[in-house]
Amino acid sequence: MDHISELKHYLQEKDIHFQILELSSPHIEVRRKAREYLVKEGDDAIQPLLALLHQPDRNLAREAELILGRIDSPKSPRAMVAALQNENPIVGWEATRNLKELGRGAVVALLEALASGESSIWLSVAAREIMSELSQYHDLTREEEKVLDILQDPFPTKELINAASIALAKLKDDGYMENGKG
Repeated sequence: MDHISELKHYLQEKDIHFQILELSSPHIEVRRKAREYLVKEGDDAIQPLLALLHQPDRNLAREAELILGRIDSPKSPRAMVAALQNENPIVGWEATRNLKELGRGAVVALLEALASGESSIWLSVAAREIMSELSQYHDLTREEEKVLDILQDPFPTKELINAASIALAKLKDDGYMENGKG
């Protein structure tokens, strides 16, 4: 990277952090402009926004989730799944709502989290709701249907991790993940 590129990257990073600070402004218009800026920054804003999810300020965490839900990026589903681990119920609800809007596009990120053994009430709720809706339209593989069946249990076991891993492997075998769909 040459000096001009380094400087541009540095300034962009500074702008992102400045806009994140603006999210706590008492002025609605300032917060709106900061949200718009961060959405436009896309992938570059995802990591700093994920860090906001763990702030004690619930309003700031909610702002971060709202922005993550508007960023059009292949990284967005995984960022929203990460938000499901937040203990703030408003953030969990927003993340679930944003993932539901992605529908099929959220399944891979949800299965990855389930297969890795992650657990939270919001992860279970989001996975169950999204997969139930897709099941109504017959848009789940047999392996994904098995995951959905296990998710009906309020205390899923290792069986869930295994079923999610199998469903992910099936998606990979079918080329779903390599084609930019997952």
